[in-house]
Amino acid sequence: MREGRQGLTLCGTVIEENTPTMKVLLVSPLDLAAPSGVNKQIFGLCRVLTAAGIEAHVAGSSSTQHRFGDRVHSFFATNDGTKKTAATIESQMSALIARESFDVVHSYEPLASPLTTAAMHAHAAATVATFFSRPLGADKSHAPRRWLTRLLARKSTALVDQIQGLVATSRSVQMDVREAFARDAAVIPVGIDGARFHPEARGEGDAPKTDPRTSLLKVLFVGDWQRKERGFDLLYAALERLSAMRPIELAVVGSTQKPGLAQTASLHTRFFGHVSDLRLPELYRRTDVVVAPALDKRVGGSALVEAMACGAPVIASDVGPYKELAAGSGAVLVPAANLDALVAALSVLAARPEERLLRGEANALAAESYRWEHLQGDIISLYERVSPKSRTASLAASAPTAIARAEEAALSDAPNEAAKKLRSLAL
Repeated sequence: MREGRQGLTLCGTVIEENTPTMKVLLVSPLDLAAPSGVNKQIFGLCRVLTAAGIEAHVAGSSSTQHRFGDRVHSFFATNDGTKKTAATIESQMSALIARESFDVVHSYEPLASPLTTAAMHAHAAATVATFFSRPLGADKSHAPRRWLTRLLARKSTALVDQIQGLVATSRSVQMDVREAFARDAAVIPVGIDGARFHPEARGEGDAPKTDPRTSLLKVLFVGDWQRKERGFDLLYAALERLSAMRPIELAVVGSTQKPGLAQTASLHTRFFGHVSDLRLPELYRRTDVVVAPALDKRVGGSALVEAMACGAPVIASDVGPYKELAAGSGAVLVPAANLDALVAALSVLAARPEERLLRGEANALAAESYRWEHLQGDIISLYERVSPKSRTASLAASAPTAIARAEEAALSDAPNEAAKKLRSLAL
């Protein structure tokens, strides 16, 4: 039995921990110093595992020498992109795994960086990998490839073959993993911190967030506008068209100001840059509608679930994880890259503040199943299955799977009041 210590610090948060019974390393493919949905998932999982009595560590490269916490192993990387730098980081990762004797090494997007690939070669520990999006090689049976692409696909398959446990964050990604590697993956969706992302308290009979007499529509976009697949340009075009009928305020979180973006009297855009989890929930609660207009299925869904948990109505493209995470009565799904459909959905919600309130309430209820405390049992159970060295007493034996909980909710004969009211509204 490993000895634990009280008051673990992780990214400035002190976590009370029990005596650890398993030792796990969570590996990020991205810069730990740069905010991202993947890193948010990793640090969130680290917190709940620690609180559940598992000695959880995080590892990844970092563009700064900032100290993230007691069990965060950041490998400082320069931006010169040299092979020497990459080889040094991979060597440091291998040394860390050999030194710490982890029971499980869990990499996120294992094919996305040399660091996560190196972690998956840790033969001394059981290995688990999480896929957020379509993996390399998922379309290997389609059009002929150049020799280099075929070689990469073969190497990817060989690497995945030696991983003991595979995780997909949605059924669509699960299908991609199955197609690429002829293996199944457990579906465990993205998690949220329910203590921070929750709707504001409302009294009975409270008015909708926006007084219809003011006519100002507040829209929120969360993501990097520079990534074309996020669909920011499509959203802006839709809002320009809608602004001919009413004033609109667009808030953009997660990216800096876009050069050359015109500000008009009827369409004002505010760029907040990267926002902490202390401030972000309030932005979700203050908005009238959150729009996620992704153009393809390369999306994770963290921001969408956070918005739902805060009681915000959402409009999302019907792609990949979005059409699964936002399948309830609180969301409006529109065809991807369809400007007219996006304008129509925005127009209807803009004109119906009561409907926005009801959809937000339905979203908050649906997002309950994505709280970390409801997902940790699925993850711990997977660790126990793949790790022969596990000394836990089946911490998750009685926890229902996330999929079972979702199916049970879908079949419930007692829909929530917001959903019942929405049935009487035509969109």
